[in-house]
Amino acid sequence: VGYDKLGPALLWELGGRDALWVFVLVRGALAAELPKSPSVSPAAAVLAAPAELEHLQVATVRAVFGLAEAVVCFAGDDSDCTEGPDISERAAQLARHRAQLAIELAGSQVLGSLMKISAMSGLQGHLATFLASLFQAEVLECEPAWVHASSGQEALSAARHGSEGLRSLLGWFGLEFWTCLANGLAANPQNLCSCMKSCADIAFAAPMSVSDAEDSVANLLWTSMRACCTEGSGCRETSTLAACLVLAANAGIPPATVSALGGQPLSVLLIGAPDEVRDAACAQLSSWRKPLRTAALASWLEVLGPCQEIRQSMESLSSSAA
Repeated sequence: VGYDKLGPALLWELGGRDALWVFVLVRGALAAELPKSPSVSPAAAVLAAPAELEHLQVATVRAVFGLAEAVVCFAGDDSDCTEGPDISERAAQLARHRAQLAIELAGSQVLGSLMKISAMSGLQGHLATFLASLFQAEVLECEPAWVHASSGQEALSAARHGSEGLRSLLGWFGLEFWTCLANGLAANPQNLCSCMKSCADIAFAAPMSVSDAEDSVANLLWTSMRACCTEGSGCRETSTLAACLVLAANAGIPPATVSALGGQPLSVLLIGAPDEVRDAACAQLSSWRKPLRTAALASWLEVLGPCQEIRQSMESLSSSAA
């Protein structure tokens, strides 16, 4: 087949379109190790790992990170899902698909290997996106529109159950996970906005993962905020700063937190941000529709400055939640 052909759709097929068996295959591929000695006995040679094991494992991890996509969920289904009620039904099916992935990932003991290979291959952002899609934070405290589909209630229950299992798992790996992300973005700050949004969703869904990793989250925030707040940084993704502030709020990180990377409070970066970046953050926060701990955002809004539009939006969200 070739490692370049090992994508999520093929991995899904190899596992019989069953999340349990997919992660059994993945665990086997990621558990293999190259022999530490160049001399291998004839008996051991039969089971020796292939020389290109590293390429195989990176390809496997890349494939895993695509398993939550709709194209995998609906692979082989040629029915028309573009009209009317089918959209809600398909959304419920996708939620159930991701829930099954979350449940089996939580029991597969492969998260540590996924993080290790992500760190080696610069795939930390893909790891965050994958986990955020499995957590489905958007359905944890609110009922989605698709809940009224024929399988909606079952899918919602499965999504919340899967998220609970994944939350328990990440509680054990919290420090390792957030350190992996912080180190990865410090070395290669690419796709910051997407990564920060995913991290914000993860912090919302799994606050326990942050409790022992506040320093790592602060370093992650420092790297990301510095990239979008510093003049001449070359990063002008207008919603990156807003995503950083949402991550800080969801993770319970206050503005006065000092980052070990910068040796200064995070608020210093926000205060020194160019006006156009702060204005963009205001606009993005006023229309933010992803999971957000609005009460924890208040201290950041004080630093951000007079943004009446945001305050009115936050008050409206708080009233709705109440």
